Amino acid sequence: MGIPLQAEGETFGVLWIYKLALDAFDQEDLQLAQIFANQVSVALSNARLYEHVRLLSETDGLTGLLNSRSLLDLTERAVNHALATGGCVSLFFIDCDNFKKINDCFGHPVGDQFLRFFATLLLEGIREGDVVIRYAGDEFIILLPNTNLEAATIIGGRLIELIRVKTMQDNPALHTTISMGLATYPKHAVFAEDLIKHADDALYASKRNGKDQLSVYAPVLADIQGNIQTNPT
Repeated sequence: MGIPLQAEGETFGVLWIYKLALDAFDQEDLQLAQIFANQVSVALSNARLYEHVRLLSETDGLTGLLNSRSLLDLTERAVNHALATGGCVSLFFIDCDNFKKINDCFGHPVGDQFLRFFATLLLEGIREGDVVIRYAGDEFIILLPNTNLEAATIIGGRLIELIRVKTMQDNPALHTTISMGLATYPKHAVFAEDLIKHADDALYASKRNGKDQLSVYAPVLADIQGNIQTNPT
């Protein structure tokens, strides 16, 4: 006996019930199976709706990337896995060096178009299993599970070179360079929050030192950043 699993006019499965006998099911069996199938359909439909809403809440509407709401959870999972396996986790904090100029010269709609293009470049420059997140504005994060500092540094260098040479096909005047900060678990941090913060500290070191480069987190960089913030003169 097969009962369709349906909700709101959509069929997304079938409930099959088997019995090793001829003429094993009567009308009452069919009615009971239909009631059960209806309950299962509603439960599955609600689960799918919940997952859809969750994905929407964690997805950046402009680029289609994950947004900052998913950052801490994903980083904690990667760090916990590395802790259990004795592995490493690396994290890039990335900033477009001249995005404000693009907005000022071409307008925000073109700026949005460029951010979508930039997101595709980041996806092009990573490996399977790495995660790209739009953090805010023109700031992005790349989470690299199972990646030590040496490997992450190589990936970061390749990404910088990729961004330098790429322009939008329909608007070659639009291009950028990137400043990057890198921190690695467990070398630079043992907690997910600290890993994110230390990569951000390293990013600001890249921006202070002329942009278009990758900086690896070091405590002295964080100390300098803190002094600049507290003692502007």
